[in-house]
Amino acid sequence: MLVYLALNLFERRASVGSLPLAVQRDIRAFFGSHKAALERAEAALLAVGDQALTAAAATAGAARGDGILDHSDGDYTFHVALSEAQPVPLRILLGCAERLEPLPADADLVKVHGSGNRVSYLAFDGFEERALPTLARRTVVDLRRRRVSEVPVDTADGRRVLLGKASLMPTDMGGRERQERFDDGLRARGVFAQPGLGPGLRLLTRRLVEAGIVAGRSGAAGKRC
Repeated sequence: MLVYLALNLFERRASVGSLPLAVQRDIRAFFGSHKAALERAEAALLAVGDQALTAAAATAGAARGDGILDHSDGDYTFHVALSEAQPVPLRILLGCAERLEPLPADADLVKVHGSGNRVSYLAFDGFEERALPTLARRTVVDLRRRRVSEVPVDTADGRRVLLGKASLMPTDMGGRERQERFDDGLRARGVFAQPGLGPGLRLLTRRLVEAGIVAGRSGAAGKRC
């Protein structure tokens, strides 16, 4: 309800009568009055971009298993299917980002940057089918500058690969247990420690060869994990 009201402020609906009847009833039940609800909603909206609040919400989401938190930079990443499960501050932040750039239909993951000012939409080639999907598109929404940009995904070592995919799969997504076993094998061989975007495909392939997971001569996957 708080998320709805906070984002509804963009519509400039000042009177309670302009809201659906079901919402009016919920406002009275949860907040007591429309005025109190608006005050809470305005405070929540103004808090968007607060780094400490974003960090606390990201920590809470990661603790519930709804996303992964990179402690090195505070970035928090989650699957788009889990957007509604995120803590309220993150849902409001995402709603603000979507005012500037709607979530693309092909996006697989959302990253809330540790600064609290930027949101990235990440789309991958074969997220559901591949054990090591490659980044296909990255759209960054800069809330502070009110700017949207497409970040190039090609690097000198090829497109970056998602590592530890199981940590970002909804629990009801098919193949999660198989992916967990695959990820555990890579982690045990020192291929990665922190789930998330890894190196380019060519560099990763060299690491897999060195770890004995991929046959060096053919380059084909000779998985032993």
